[in-house]
Amino acid sequence: MKVKEFSDVTGWYDPEVLKENLPPSYDLILVDGPPSFFGRGGFYEYIHLFNTKTTIFIDDVDRDPELNLVKLLSKKLERPYHVVSYRMKKIGIIPALKHAN
Repeated sequence: MKVKEFSDVTGWYDPEVLKENLPPSYDLILVDGPPSFFGRGGFYEYIHLFNTKTTIFIDDVDRDPELNLVKLLSKKLERPYHVVSYRMKKIGIIPALKHAN
């Protein structure tokens, strides 16, 4: 689902490539790309392709678009988020559902 807060550039997350290459099982999702000029709207748009029951880490939430992504995901997944600061960086975390495996 495209959201006005994100750019229309979603090519970094090609849904066909995701479908073919996502492993059947994984313990976490770490979003640390693409570079900020691409944006991460594609991750949100194709979130249905991922196992969202696991813990999700979003890097660079010291930037407004990334913080907004964490807030939108938190609302969509109906799970709280936390922001952890490390040095001059911030990471958004949406904890896994209990018994996610």
